[in-house]
Order: sequence, then C-alpha cells, then structure tokens
Amino acid sequence: MLKHFFINIIASSLVMKRNLDWHRRIILISIPLFSIFMLLQTKYIIYQIRKANN
Repeated sequence: MLKHFFINIIASSLVMKRNLDWHRRIILISIPLFSIFMLLQTKYIIYQIRKANN
C-alpha cells in the first residue's frame, strides 16, 4: 500500500509539472489583461460621473 502511495505521488508530480507550465503562461497573460481592464473600467466610471455632473 505504501508503494502504491509513492507511485501515485510521483505520477501526480509529473502531471503537475506540466500543469504548472500552463498556469504560469495563463498568469503571465491574465495579470496584465486584468490591469488594463481595471484601468479602462476606472476611466469609464470617471467619465460617467463627470458626464452626470454636467
């Protein structure tokens, strides 16, 4: 049973290594996109507030 447990750990660590590569790529793409969209949303909100005050 202990042998089976260690084999599962080794197999899952190999799979996880590949998944981590994809996750790094996704994070490298998503963080700048998130920042850009937050900036655009902030500018739009400011625009709407100024438009409502005039």
